[in-house]
Amino acid sequence: MVDEFLVTGPSSSTQRGGLTVKAKPGKDTSIRIKGRQGKEAFTAILADGEHLKLPDGTTLRYTTERSRMLEMINATGPEAPQG
Repeated sequence: MVDEFLVTGPSSSTQRGGLTVKAKPGKDTSIRIKGRQGKEAFTAILADGEHLKLPDGTTLRYTTERSRMLEMINATGPEAPQG
């Protein structure tokens, strides 16, 4: 399952099930995240395309808006010719 949320403004947060994530934009295109999954706390600084794997196997991945738009365009691009 893939679930996305946007980081807008000085900080954003989301809570899904037992996962809480707070994110703040970094100085460049990175993002600072901290959160909690059950009793486990975590913090990380992620650059575009980097990911953090949590103890239960959940993966948090950060992409810039531009990178995400390019991924979506590539995923819905023209199909390869059949031959």
